[in-house]
This record gives sequence, structure tokens and C-alpha cells, in this order.
Amino acid sequence: MGKAFKIKLREEIDAPQQVVWEAAIDHEGMADWLEPLEAVQLLRDGKPKNGMGAIRVLMAPIGEFANVHERVIYFNPPHSYQYEITKGVPGLEYHLGQVRVHSNGRAASIIEWTIDFEFKYLHPMIIAAPAIVKGLEYGLELGLAKLRRQLEH
Repeated sequence: MGKAFKIKLREEIDAPQQVVWEAAIDHEGMADWLEPLEAVQLLRDGKPKNGMGAIRVLMAPIGEFANVHERVIYFNPPHSYQYEITKGVPGLEYHLGQVRVHSNGRAASIIEWTIDFEFKYLHPMIIAAPAIVKGLEYGLELGLAKLRRQLEH
């Protein structure tokens, strides 16, 4: 067993569920609202394109060594998808990310982003893990707020 962390975020967006869903699954478009990503590259199409089995690379502005590879492992449009990190975070023992989109019953939508992490206890990254998770949480909060502003224009 390692050291576990959880991020759970929620943003209400004044846009229909389908519009929010399409933005949430547009892997290559994520860099437009999720900073500080430089780009997101789709390495492998899923079924459909951004769905089950898709592999995306989150490209960091600080160099290739910080790039993270993620694979979509569950896809239930237009409600939710799950993904896991497959490469790029040393010392990571377990990771599961989930993005859910649902209507709030008033022509607006709620997007929820939950990430569970576990880092290996005996790996040197365990020292930096709390700061990494906190930085990611902050970046996701800013990103979801930016997505809201873009979709509500």
C-alpha cells in the first residue's frame, strides 16, 4: 500500500449537457482551457475517436520529461468517461480519473472531475506527491472555470 490522494471538483456551466460533454471529451482541445498544458496529442483513436481505448498525451511546457500519457478505459456518452495514467508519473502505483457531465435540470450542466491517486511509499516521488496533487487540483479548478467562461460566452 502506498500514500493515497483524491481530487474532487465540480463546476456548474450554463450550457446544455451535450455541449459540455463534447468539450470534455475533446482531448486535443483540452489545452485551450486546461492550463498550463502546451498541447494534447491524441496518440491513438478510441471508439469513437475520443472514446474507449483512446490514448492522449498531455504535453507540458517544461519539456518532454513531464508529459503524461493517459488511456480512456470507460466511455459512457454523454455522461462519463474514465481514464488512467499509463506513463509519465514516476512512483505512481494507482490512478483513476473520472469526468462526469449531467444536466442540473435547468438547461445548465454540472461537470464533476474526480481523480484517485496512490503513490508508492518507498519511491522518492512520495516526498513531492502532496505538492504535485495540490498543483494539479489548482490547475483543474482554474481549467474548469475557464471552460465555463468559454462555454457560457
